[in-house]
Amino acid sequence: MVENLLWLARLLFLGLIYWFFFKLIRVVTVDLGEISSGSRPSGEGQPVEGRSGEDEGRSGGGRGGRGNQRNRGGAQPVPALYLRKKPEQAEIYARLPDGQERAIEAGQAVPLGEGASIGQNPDNRIVVMESFVSGRHARIYRQDGGYWVEDAGSTNGTFLNGRRLKKPHKLRFGDKIALGDTVFEFAR
Repeated sequence: MVENLLWLARLLFLGLIYWFFFKLIRVVTVDLGEISSGSRPSGEGQPVEGRSGEDEGRSGGGRGGRGNQRNRGGAQPVPALYLRKKPEQAEIYARLPDGQERAIEAGQAVPLGEGASIGQNPDNRIVVMESFVSGRHARIYRQDGGYWVEDAGSTNGTFLNGRRLKKPHKLRFGDKIALGDTVFEFAR
């Protein structure tokens, strides 16, 4: 009987070691993927809502607030999620305020407005068809003058700047949100 318990304890310990190494390798590969993808995409990507570059320049709504552009009329740039890393097999699309759906490719953005739900279910505002993404994976919402992100009870977790979210977290420009192998950046 004691031998059986020792054998079971050894198997459990071995399983925990394998689980630890699996998690370690996953974190390292996600971090390396973010590093190799570089910083915010350059000007070749267009916002999903389809404003032209000329309009962006006039309103100051361009990405990242680069340059010394002034906002006319005091309008603030609209915060958005920029798709930084898209797995080859993944399909990602966004539902726009006018009801249309548009595919999102790396370098494109989804203006947040009041927020967005993200996951595989087609009723999410941002739909990510990827095997590691849950039906209702994460939620971004406006509160107290800022944007917050929270995991919506996903199986594989939502990661903010490489750390798994355990509670809602206020977003800062430049934060990276990872769902499975898909990475978004919160920016203007």
